[in-house]
Amino acid sequence: MTTLECSICNQGTLKKENKDEVFEYQGETITIPDYVVHRCNICSEAIVDNETLKTSGHILKAFKREVDERRV
Repeated sequence: MTTLECSICNQGTLKKENKDEVFEYQGETITIPDYVVHRCNICSEAIVDNETLKTSGHILKAFKREVDERRV
C-alpha cells in the first residue's frame, strides 16, 4: 500500500477513512454512506477521494434538484 504525504502541511501522512457524511441544503439533509476521505495524521486535513467526489457530486445534484422541485 502506498503512503501518501499530506499536500497541505507537507509533514503528515494520509490515512484512508470511510464514514457517513451528512450534507444539508435548504434545511433538508442527506447522508452519503461510505464517504471516503484521506485524513492527515498531523494537521487533520481531510482530502476527499476522487471516486467519492464524483459519485457524491451526482447524488448531491439530484438531491438539490428534488429539494428545489418540492419548494416550487
